[in-house]
Amino acid sequence: MKSKATRDHFVFAITADTHDAGPIFTQMIESINRDAPSFLILAGDFVKHGRKRGYRTFLDQISRLTVPVYTATGFQELSAGGEKISRKLFGPYHYSFVYQNSTFIIIDTFSLPRNDDYLAWLAGEVKKGEKSQHIFLITYSVPLDDKRFTEIMARSHIRTVYAVKAIGKYLPVIQGVPYVLLEQRSGEPFFYRVVTVKGRTTVEQNVPVIPHLTIIDKASLAIDNLVTKIMPH
Repeated sequence: MKSKATRDHFVFAITADTHDAGPIFTQMIESINRDAPSFLILAGDFVKHGRKRGYRTFLDQISRLTVPVYTATGFQELSAGGEKISRKLFGPYHYSFVYQNSTFIIIDTFSLPRNDDYLAWLAGEVKKGEKSQHIFLITYSVPLDDKRFTEIMARSHIRTVYAVKAIGKYLPVIQGVPYVLLEQRSGEPFFYRVVTVKGRTTVEQNVPVIPHLTIIDKASLAIDNLVTKIMPH
């Protein structure tokens, strides 16, 4: 993973739903730094809550990150009136970028209305992305109940759709398009996903983060979780 990225060969990491990870998220960042991907994508629910304190904690954690980071907007980022902070820190809720032979489209299907404007923007970005060998789409809540969305995915060469949650019936492959959910499951280790792009192929694997917590870490995490539960969103 630490080899220099080329036009047809690079690695990126993606994760989400780390808002309850506390110090484990810091350990995840340390692991990602060691892996040295070209960049990290956070697909939503990465802050504890949308209050200033939640964002301050998150910014302190990612200040340790040694690779670029891109974000998608999730529920936690907008909770407790966090819309203004989120937009100030991260800019537009939907955007795209090109890296080497791939186009990455990040779209907010969580808070945007599902209207013709949203679909037109998405279709336009996908059309532009067809100049690349791969198109990756990242969203917080993938609208599988919206056939207009899944049809746009199916008729384009979308390599993978990454999301945290799915609205509608979830299947890992729909009309030839892989859909990967990044939701962290209770009782299982937090993880990030490593994607290796090599020419026209990709290889993916989940990397679990086995926590090494001190007594202070455990106490801090328990207190933080308790405070979050009793403070209304």
